[in-house]
Amino acid sequence: MRSLMSLVVLLLIEGQCCLGCAVDEEQRPLVTYLLNKMIQSTTAPKALPNPSILLALRLARDHSLITEKRLLKQLSKDAVDLVQNQIHGSPLTNYYQLGLCVLTLCQLQGRFSPSQIANLFIPEEKKYTLGDVFSVDTAALAVLAQICVQTTDNAIPPEANKTITANVHWLLKKILEQKSTDGVIGNFYSTGEAMQMLARILTEIPKGTFNNPMAAAQLVPSLEGRTYLDVKTIDCSKDAENLTLTTPPPTTPQQSTHSITVTYTVTDSVDHTFTYSTTVSVPMGSVFLTVMKAAQKEDPEKFRYQFRLQGDQFTYEQTTWGPYITSVRGLKADNSKRTYWQLLSGNTPLSTALSPMLLQSLLGLAVSINNLPLGSPGAEGWLLRAVPAEQQWLVTDLQTQLVNSVNPQGLPDPSILIALNLAGDQNSNVKKQLVQQLKETATKEIVFAFLPAEMTSGKVALYVLALRSSCENLDVTTPGNNVNLVHVLEEKTKEELNYFYDHGTPKTTFYQLALDTLALCVEKSPEVEMAAITLAKAALANDFVHGEYFSVDTAAMASLALTCVYDGILTTQQSKIVGAIQEALARITKQILGEQQSSGIIGNIYSTGLAMQALSVTSEFYVSGAWSCVKTLDKVLNEINLGVFSNPAAASQILPSLVGKTYLDVKSITCSSENVHYTIINDLVGSYFKYSITVNVPKDSVLLAVLEAAQRAKPSEFSFETEETSWGPMVVSINGIRASTNEKTYWQFFSGKTSLQQGTS
Repeated sequence: MRSLMSLVVLLLIEGQCCLGCAVDEEQRPLVTYLLNKMIQSTTAPKALPNPSILLALRLARDHSLITEKRLLKQLSKDAVDLVQNQIHGSPLTNYYQLGLCVLTLCQLQGRFSPSQIANLFIPEEKKYTLGDVFSVDTAALAVLAQICVQTTDNAIPPEANKTITANVHWLLKKILEQKSTDGVIGNFYSTGEAMQMLARILTEIPKGTFNNPMAAAQLVPSLEGRTYLDVKTIDCSKDAENLTLTTPPPTTPQQSTHSITVTYTVTDSVDHTFTYSTTVSVPMGSVFLTVMKAAQKEDPEKFRYQFRLQGDQFTYEQTTWGPYITSVRGLKADNSKRTYWQLLSGNTPLSTALSPMLLQSLLGLAVSINNLPLGSPGAEGWLLRAVPAEQQWLVTDLQTQLVNSVNPQGLPDPSILIALNLAGDQNSNVKKQLVQQLKETATKEIVFAFLPAEMTSGKVALYVLALRSSCENLDVTTPGNNVNLVHVLEEKTKEELNYFYDHGTPKTTFYQLALDTLALCVEKSPEVEMAAITLAKAALANDFVHGEYFSVDTAAMASLALTCVYDGILTTQQSKIVGAIQEALARITKQILGEQQSSGIIGNIYSTGLAMQALSVTSEFYVSGAWSCVKTLDKVLNEINLGVFSNPAAASQILPSLVGKTYLDVKSITCSSENVHYTIINDLVGSYFKYSITVNVPKDSVLLAVLEAAQRAKPSEFSFETEETSWGPMVVSINGIRASTNEKTYWQFFSGKTSLQQGTS
């Protein structure tokens, strides 16, 4: 609301022009086209007055005074209504709105402290970053606001002036870093506010990229060689009615004769209360709204929704960027809780609104309720965060702590790799190192399975989950053999169950049996059913007790495992064990809730992480309010700040919940892959040969992964052996032909015709 009020006030100020990257006369029809698009949008039925459009029209060279006066009258009335209806005021929600407020105060020569403003905009990534994405919009407004402060007639303390200059230099550097090879900064819409890359933008206007009036309103000032700073210099006395208006021809909706199939998913990514998917058929060229309507028609209970707009049978309300979702399945976006509904194609957030996005090919679309980050320009935020934005740095520090804990010389912890992958950590080198260490350790411990170093079932389960979360193949190489970790896990789980039948307790612990069940479920192993039944029986028999105390860790892990199986049963309609699992989940959930403390801790501080994961996926088994999620989160964040989670194992269990994920999300991690053509040639010794094969490996795999995939596919032709060196594994034999120091032969690797300088790992 403050951002709208800021723009309304700005429109009432007088002024004139300044320099910029204006279009030449040959390109002016493109600007006229955008101006007409904006004006036409203001005459649409039930269109809300948009201050950004009037601001752009006032900054343009050519004017439609009738339109501008009409808009000004509408906005003035709307501003009065906003003030009269505002009870407690509107809180400052993000740095985009802060930039608008400072810019407005500056243009009006209002009262403000330059020193305070300089300190408010001191560079911090979290101020201008939405999750992992730098917000060009927010940074551009911050630059405009601070330049305005520097160029006022009021005296600025030297230290404040120095700070503002440093702030602006940092922001401009960050903005220019967002420039892609095609000239766009951030995205097409933020490029307008960044005022750059004119030629590239002009090619997009005829394509309709800026037909949205809000997008056009942000771009036009740049095309006219102006910025929002020029509002105070506009000279209204020189305005002329010189804009050529066009009337859009009447159009008849064209229904495509071709259809496409779209997979549509709705997800509650905050409290994890539901995830539903369906496949619908819509005409090619449909907008996202068409998909939503088709899904709602097919199953109104699962896919009902509401928009901010008046029309149809739904409750709508318009926004300056067009309609956006406010409710799905009765779950409303909530400004006070900073949640919003996000549109995605695959895993990619959509930058276009509901209406402009045309579907031309097979797509997977999703709508997900998420938390709004601090740096976003409004309710159309971007990324999921379960933690308040102002405390997000605690999560980042925790993630960094996990990355730094990885020791090339130490034993690898699979829980750390799982946590980093669920958090979407981008440190690929550390994750590759962990994967390599896990595979090497698994190989050693499987080879010496009968020595004290034998891997327990729970450890194998963690290795399976960790490697799966990294999209790695679950085969490990032993001398003369390949061993699949899922098969190892299945055998070890059988040992656990057989021991349970004989002794009434697992071979290890119920915690490890729960891990086994979860990993088998993620891998869709046929052995998971018996493990789940045994786990459910143990839960109903109150077996999750250590000494005299109920084990929250064990119960939470069992809850995650049984939920995974429960979801699979409902999907496949195999209901013979669903009753027992439902009863067990209800019992476990009640017991976990019974361990809540007044501080928000569940069990103890270290069991709270797993408990949070468990309660977030079992909400159907307890009434609303039974778990004080906010209190638990606040307590955990406070303890992180005190260094309580400095131990990597503890940090790895708490991190997933802080990014809105659980161990169940391992099964839904999208693994991109690529085909690699692999050829081996021997034309020096023994029987010559040349064999070729095409294998599919995860994207960004190391060369060793290609060799392993080829060996699995055709071991008679692509077998190989390695030896450990200080540089990592070195290939010493392929297809039985060994490198020889005496004969001065070795195996050399090429990419195309270029010799590779790095090793296989």
